[in-house]
Amino acid sequence: SKEFKKLLFIGGEGHNPNVLGLKWFLDEIYVPNEKVIKYPFHIIGNWSGLFKQQYSEHQNIVFLGVVSSVRDYFVSSIFVNPILTGAGIRTKILHAFSNNVPVLSTTFGAEGCYDVENRDHIGFFDSAEEFISLIEKTDFEKLASNGNHYYKREFDKEKLLNIRMSVFE
Repeated sequence: SKEFKKLLFIGGEGHNPNVLGLKWFLDEIYVPNEKVIKYPFHIIGNWSGLFKQQYSEHQNIVFLGVVSSVRDYFVSSIFVNPILTGAGIRTKILHAFSNNVPVLSTTFGAEGCYDVENRDHIGFFDSAEEFISLIEKTDFEKLASNGNHYYKREFDKEKLLNIRMSVFE
């Protein structure tokens, strides 16, 4: 995308790290700063009526439910990953990288997707102030391009195959 019109979160209520991270993000960052952030916040995934009800008065918070494909929702989006707990592969971030979508993430939420020397492909935030600074100052087109280059370099199929083969040697 050349222009960015919305924030996007992907994940359902059935996974506790999604609940904790999304609730923290909405309550501590997005809702108190809606007028400054200005982007609508779209949420893909299965969320209960009770959870959605907490944010029903905020027209810029849009629960989209379960979708057949996220590809169309990536267009003109900034992917937000406010994960605070949990473990595993950060598949959502890799999916965003592979689709040229800029990623804003908590430091914890992006573990395994960066190293100390290589952080120019993710916008990191762990507070409202850091998130707002990213929204105001980030070149999202460049961030998306950097993320895609990182993905192609670090998750190249041949490179991954060679790593796996070396385990068996």
